Amino acid sequence: MVNRNFIATLLLIPSGQALSLIPPCNKPSRVLKSSLAASVASKSEQTGYDAGQITVLSGLDPVRKRPGMYIGSTGPDGLHHLVWEVVDNSVDEALAGHATLIQTTLNSDGSCTVTDDGRGIPTDIHPVTGVSALETVLTVLHAGGKFENDSGTSGYKVSGGLHGVGISVVNALSEYVYVKVHRKKKEFGMKFERGVASSPLEEVDGADACSVYNLDSQDDAVDAMEDNFDDDDDGNSNRNVMTYKEKINFVRKLQRKRKNGTSVTFLPDIQVFKAENGKPGIKFDPARLKGRMDELAYLNPGLVLTLNDERSESKKNKVEVFYHAGGLEEYVELLCKSKTPLISDPNKGKGKKDKNSSTKSKTKDPLQGMISDDGSTILITGSSSADKTAPVDVKVALRWSSDMYTETILSFTNNIRTRDGGSHVEGLKS
Repeated sequence: MVNRNFIATLLLIPSGQALSLIPPCNKPSRVLKSSLAASVASKSEQTGYDAGQITVLSGLDPVRKRPGMYIGSTGPDGLHHLVWEVVDNSVDEALAGHATLIQTTLNSDGSCTVTDDGRGIPTDIHPVTGVSALETVLTVLHAGGKFENDSGTSGYKVSGGLHGVGISVVNALSEYVYVKVHRKKKEFGMKFERGVASSPLEEVDGADACSVYNLDSQDDAVDAMEDNFDDDDDGNSNRNVMTYKEKINFVRKLQRKRKNGTSVTFLPDIQVFKAENGKPGIKFDPARLKGRMDELAYLNPGLVLTLNDERSESKKNKVEVFYHAGGLEEYVELLCKSKTPLISDPNKGKGKKDKNSSTKSKTKDPLQGMISDDGSTILITGSSSADKTAPVDVKVALRWSSDMYTETILSFTNNIRTRDGGSHVEGLKS
């Protein structure tokens, strides 16, 4: 017979003890209390979780422990992100009005060198860290000239990238980094290995200075291109060769004018990065770099960027030159190359009067001075005029196509693509 007045409760007792059937009661028994206490004490002893288990990371250790937090991944995307962190610092110098030439070289040993003609990283002693400013920005996270100091000033009014993080992250994730600085008629060099200084800051002679690749070798490449077009009756081919020659000569001219600047050579750490197949790999892809450099040249008219792949066996046209004086107007022309413009009136862009228009009309065209030369693109530039904040410069290029019914919007802030839009895009739409 079953006793209906008895209700059983199942209680699982840890540490290998038996499963018990106990009647419900208002207060737990002394045996149950002691069993639970013993079980908790046993687990605490096994885990050994105390203050000694708390790890404190210092310097650049957090970057090497969790690189994905700083560069997104340790795959090819993260590998190329290192290049952009260094290049973006040079572009910031251009935005501040101190640089016009940025040269990137993929060296034969797998390293990458980025050289600019900016002001050069300061080399004097930093008042807080007690070491040179160069060593500070390369070994201390969140140290850089893009933050306001105690006096409310900073080295840059506009900048992109990871503020005070980029170059130090590159240093932490590289087998070695060698920085050369040309500043105040002196040249200095310093080497780092996996984020730690391996040599003191020392003055270097001219032979070991911030030199860049010799463009004289490009003459052979241009001559080879001319030979290919000797039998070509198309005049455009010769014009393209001359354009390339002009770009190379322009780069040579900028090189000769260079008085200050910074050169950063880094070899990504094979212990950190992996290729597409998941195996260790640190091979740069020039195709990834060309697209972004060309974009930067459009966004910064007057800035010249070059890419030289020393790993290439072919000597033909090794140096790529990215230079677009037309800026956004040229960029829109490229993006709409296969589209038919809805509006096309060359007379507007050139400021010529329409013969059929009334000469007595005093109505001012609101778009006067804002139309491209071919009349197909509206170009808008402006700047905010707030009293207590730095002015915000805005540049917009608008173009309509007769054979397209969907909109395409590319937006940037400080040269960084804002794929998800933002207040600047919403303001344009409204």
